[in-house]
Amino acid sequence: MQREDIKMLVKKWWDVYEDESLDYKQPVNANHLASAILEASDLKVVPAPSAA
Repeated sequence: MQREDIKMLVKKWWDVYEDESLDYKQPVNANHLASAILEASDLKVVPAPSAA
């Protein structure tokens, strides 16, 4: 890579890093996420009780 290529790559990386539209600040609902994953797959899972 040439110096100019590296400078362009770093600039593009910073553009993505500083893009506020890519910030995801909402908490993830684990139950919703798990149900979406199970719907998308063919796995049959039975939840186990907590060991605590």
